Amino acid sequence: MTGSAPLDEKLLKKLAKLARLALDDDEVRALVPELSGIVTHVDALRAVSTEGVPPMTHGAPLAEPATTTTTTTTAAAAAPVLGRRAIEQSAGYDVSDGMVKVPRVVE
Repeated sequence: MTGSAPLDEKLLKKLAKLARLALDDDEVRALVPELSGIVTHVDALRAVSTEGVPPMTHGAPLAEPATTTTTTTTAAAAAPVLGRRAIEQSAGYDVSDGMVKVPRVVE
């Protein structure tokens, strides 16, 4: 935790109380190293320069822009996109009116 006290059992108990979490001593001892690792990772991410990187709402584009002329070489971009009919046919169940009828699992 950059610029603040390191995460220890006392701080974790205080944070748990503020978050209204009931943690016993064994849980606190187990969580301190895990949460410390997460905080260390976040600090490392903070150190990465994001200058000039536009903000985004999704990790991948929701739709390919119509004006794109560049070619991507990632495996995800090369994977074929299945149409609705292909997906319905691969379901292995009855399909009617665009819905897949699956076996009942709850009685």
